[in-house]
Amino acid sequence: MDNIQKINELRRGLNELRELGTLLKRDWIEIGNAIEHERFAPAERLKAWGDHTLALIKKFADCFGAYAELFKEPLPDKFSDVEKLLDAEENRIRTANISLQAEKFLHFDAKSSAVKKVLQEHQSNLDKLLARKRQNTRLKTAVEVYAKFVDATEEADIGKKF
Repeated sequence: MDNIQKINELRRGLNELRELGTLLKRDWIEIGNAIEHERFAPAERLKAWGDHTLALIKKFADCFGAYAELFKEPLPDKFSDVEKLLDAEENRIRTANISLQAEKFLHFDAKSSAVKKVLQEHQSNLDKLLARKRQNTRLKTAVEVYAKFVDATEEADIGKKF
């Protein structure tokens, strides 16, 4: 399974966790209401609660595993933070894939001299664009050090500064 598929699988998992959470809340409201009024909770609701709880535990484990396959950093607490990481990773993968496909274009060749001339013009333009992209990446990397330093100096927590 490629990383885009893993990202989509983790997104589906997060949505399933939301749905299971909603079902568990409904179960607990009904069970809690029975407890509050000193009644027996309906057996089907207790069974549903147990089934939903087991499904939630399994889905959490699946999501933990999928996250660990994609990222080395610790799992964030909030689903929305995980989704931001997934969006950023998907964008990074798609951008890298576009660059890779564009670089393959540089290796195209043609037998016809007319087609070859047009192809070489486009390859020359693409080569310049890719060189500029590599320069921008190096520039970003060089500037990033200074941005991190400023962030560290503005951090109030001394433990997080450096």
